[in-house]
Amino acid sequence: MHKLWLPWLILFGLALGCAALLVLGSKIGPIAALAVALLPMLAYFAITRPFIVPYAIYVLLLPFDNVLAFSSGTTLTKFLGIASAGAILLWGIGRRRVLGPSTTLWLCALLVFWMAASLLWAFDVKASMSIIPTYVGLFFLYVVLSVVRVERQDYVILLIAMVVGSIVASMYGIAVFHNQSATDAQALADNLGRMEVKIGDNTIDPNAYSDAILLPFCILLTWGLRSKDLISKAATLAGIVVMLGAVYVSASRGAILAIATAVGYLIIRSRYRFVLLACALVPTILIFVTQSALIDRFNEAQRTGGAGRMGIWSVGMAAFQHHWLIGSGIGNYRALYDTFFIQVYQRYSGGWGRPSHNLIIQVAVEMGVVGLVLVLTFWASNLFALRHIRPNSEWYDYRLALEAATIGIFVAALSIDLLWFKLTWLVFGTVAQLRALTITARARAPALAKVRGGRARPAPRAAPSPTLQPGRVTG
Repeated sequence: MHKLWLPWLILFGLALGCAALLVLGSKIGPIAALAVALLPMLAYFAITRPFIVPYAIYVLLLPFDNVLAFSSGTTLTKFLGIASAGAILLWGIGRRRVLGPSTTLWLCALLVFWMAASLLWAFDVKASMSIIPTYVGLFFLYVVLSVVRVERQDYVILLIAMVVGSIVASMYGIAVFHNQSATDAQALADNLGRMEVKIGDNTIDPNAYSDAILLPFCILLTWGLRSKDLISKAATLAGIVVMLGAVYVSASRGAILAIATAVGYLIIRSRYRFVLLACALVPTILIFVTQSALIDRFNEAQRTGGAGRMGIWSVGMAAFQHHWLIGSGIGNYRALYDTFFIQVYQRYSGGWGRPSHNLIIQVAVEMGVVGLVLVLTFWASNLFALRHIRPNSEWYDYRLALEAATIGIFVAALSIDLLWFKLTWLVFGTVAQLRALTITARARAPALAKVRGGRARPAPRAAPSPTLQPGRVTG
């Protein structure tokens, strides 16, 4: 029992911090004071278990990313991400758990190099300089997660943190939607009834809020399918309902399509395909038989050109034709958009200074064909990074869940700029961590079997926890 009091105390402190955040809005002074009080304990865990503290805290708070902002605009999760990268790297070097770079990591390095090189010919150097530190920071964290092998127990805890953070964010969003004031209700009505997560003066974009639920949804769905007892299935079902409810009230079309794509992929690949197909019919029927803002937004998409996206994309294509090979520089889409705005006829005008709302067009305009090939190759490489995990592996269902999330987040990125969002790189980082964990275990198994048995033979797997208990492969 003496080893359990520190984790429980940490969790209790985090619960108090989250409660203070929700009650006090953007006044994060009390939370900072709490962090100072817990500093010795946090430092202890950062040295001994950096994947838990601070990285699990980073993952836990990521759904609230934009509302955890200081007056300068810098977010709390940014500091946690930097601290996580540094702590994990030092821990990995000290424990000699650093692996060689993967092909996916090399592709990512080439992509970031091309982003940095685009500063040399950027249309607006200031715009490029403002965004390149974000990409470099995300890349640094991704590198660390790729080369430092995570322990099995810590990886499971990280998955739990993702799910818990998403459920808390979903519950909060639903509560906001159903308890808004009369003024807020009218504002929501003017915005087709969409929910808006707001704490103090900081607001989360409804699309980004819903897209952040995708990866935890896939993980929780996998847990529900793998669980054997009725209580576990009921608990995961409740969590899934809460997540889908949050996406429903946010009325994000992109998120709905992303989740539908992820579920469709699992139906095709998973051994639980018939259960998934039966369960998917229920929310699908409910969506179409109930009158909601989500249905209204799909119905009005043709009338408004996808909330002006068709006009934005037509301007982007015009800009691409002038800078098609190497692009106009990272972070320069808005500048190019304003330059070509009045030169392109738009049936549905998006107005001035609009972001691309599309991964393909954004990358094509900013980094040209070269950058677009790099981005698509890197994304596809993440999709195939776990192909060594076979159907008889205990991690196979998690492989499918992460592949579904990778495809789903790509679909979501076709209607919103997600390349520089932390939630996108969380998917990449989680894939890289599972690859490092399983590649290492696969390489060590024959050697361990030879040492123990005198000859090389497949090593027996340790009995996994109930959450990870594999089922019999039937298809």
